[in-house]
Amino acid sequence: PAGTQGDTVPFVTITGPATGLSAPGAVAVLPPLHITTHRLRHARAGRRYHWQLRALLGRSPLRWGIAHGRLPAGLRLTHAGAITGRPRHAAQTRITVTVADSTHPAMHARQRLRLTVKARGA
Repeated sequence: PAGTQGDTVPFVTITGPATGLSAPGAVAVLPPLHITTHRLRHARAGRRYHWQLRALLGRSPLRWGIAHGRLPAGLRLTHAGAITGRPRHAAQTRITVTVADSTHPAMHARQRLRLTVKARGA
């Protein structure tokens, strides 16, 4: 019979005497990968910056990237999810970060973030 699990994912049972199919006694369903970083700390031009992006759920190791936008000159995003470097100039930028876990097929999540780099004397 058809039904729902909670209120999110429909499912259909196709095992049993009517179909002659069997299945394992239990099926594990992983909750979706979710980025928990919603804000970035302000950076200051010419000063070292480090900010670790975070995600919940999914299987490690996680692999991070930028889907849209660019970090200010002097900063980079590592595959481990750290934004590091020394920004060269004051700037305000929006980026969309992505993360994928190591399941097969991989789960993906994305999050829009804004980064402000303040001027050296500000």
